[in-house]
Amino acid sequence: YLSNVFELYPRHPDKAISYRSIQYYAATYVKRFFLTRSILQYNPKLVCASSMLLAIKVGCVSCM
Repeated sequence: YLSNVFELYPRHPDKAISYRSIQYYAATYVKRFFLTRSILQYNPKLVCASSMLLAIKVGCVSCM
């Protein structure tokens, strides 16, 4: 599922946001989440989607 994070390409009108860095943030969030929790307890697709959303929010805030 982690490789699917890198296939996603968020569309954002602000060109100052580096999409590759957002994908790296999302991959880091997924890894951190599953370091302390079992992969059998949580749906990995939902974790990947929510980590991508969180990474986009962090990426947008840091550009301002």
